[in-house]
Amino acid sequence: MSALVTTWAAVVALVGATVHPGDGPALEGATVVIDGERVTAVGVGLAPPAGATVGVDLTGLVPGGTSAVIANVTTVQPGATGPVVAWDCAAAGDGLTTVAGTSMNRAALAAVALGDAGDGAGVCLTTSVPSHLLVDVMVTF
Repeated sequence: MSALVTTWAAVVALVGATVHPGDGPALEGATVVIDGERVTAVGVGLAPPAGATVGVDLTGLVPGGTSAVIANVTTVQPGATGPVVAWDCAAAGDGLTTVAGTSMNRAALAAVALGDAGDGAGVCLTTSVPSHLLVDVMVTF
């Protein structure tokens, strides 16, 4: 899975990335955290930090022309209690509130931001607490 990066977000987490360090083997399924213009963390199994925006690329997972999805958003091992919001990276969305140390889920409706050529689609998640996030698309519109 690749992430959609938005230039306005203060902290962006690229989840599911393949990282090629200059002096070692590739890291598959890594998280890369970018704060402003600096990479601040890289690692496998690293949860997006509090306040991070995570773009989820749905290209190839939803039919072409999809304008919205109903997705089940799950928080796994959140570090604190706080909200997670699903949205189209350009407008307000729907979400859930985490409880520290408790994995939980909720269905969320989110519009889909299409790629420049209309062939890519994705949603954004913003978490107020460190947490692993899972997205299962259930319905497309």
